[in-house]
Amino acid sequence: MPGIAGIFAAAPSPRYEHQLRRMVATLRHRTPSSSALVLVPELGVYAGWVAHDGSYAARQCAEAAAAMPRLALAGECVGPDRSIVDRYAADGDGFVAGLNGLFAGLLIDPVRRQALLFNDRFASERLYTCDHDGATYFASEAKALLAVVPELRHFDDTGVTQFLAFGSTLHGHTLFRGVRLVPGGSLWRFAPGAPVQRERYFTPSQWESLPALSENEFEERLSSVFGGVV
Repeated sequence: MPGIAGIFAAAPSPRYEHQLRRMVATLRHRTPSSSALVLVPELGVYAGWVAHDGSYAARQCAEAAAAMPRLALAGECVGPDRSIVDRYAADGDGFVAGLNGLFAGLLIDPVRRQALLFNDRFASERLYTCDHDGATYFASEAKALLAVVPELRHFDDTGVTQFLAFGSTLHGHTLFRGVRLVPGGSLWRFAPGAPVQRERYFTPSQWESLPALSENEFEERLSSVFGGVV
């Protein structure tokens, strides 16, 4: 399926671009699609994206290609028709809290010398990640990681047990040893010379602790939000 893939490296190297090309190739399918690489080796950031032609993600990535911050995006956002790069320019790192939808993305800002990896609140748009040989790898599909890090091609005992018992892996586990799922509501920050800051802009408790709505209030707000989204 379409998606994103990338590498955060401590130091630039041609091998990361080679690995990235292999990762992105695993995300390409037979349906018509657009794709591109987003390479900023001076920051140690190597990324790429694949999206259906004409999709929200393809339009957002294409629009950002001419801007200073660069973007690789999977999924779709709903709400006000503003580009993600414009939201970042207006709101800084807090832009992601204003996004609504199913999405995962990487925004690279050469001016501030940082890259922001983010996903939707409940990780509906999945991101798989692993740390290997001083670099952090991520991708929308686990097979992209397995394509360039052969050491990951072993089943994870905990993940397999969870899958057999519940039909799914839990708590960030996957079926592969060393591969983890990025938690929902994540905002990971990468800057040269520093470890990846793995933060979260949202946790379910933030919504679970809100005051309960009455039946009438719930129906009114649901109708308003649903109508606006549609």
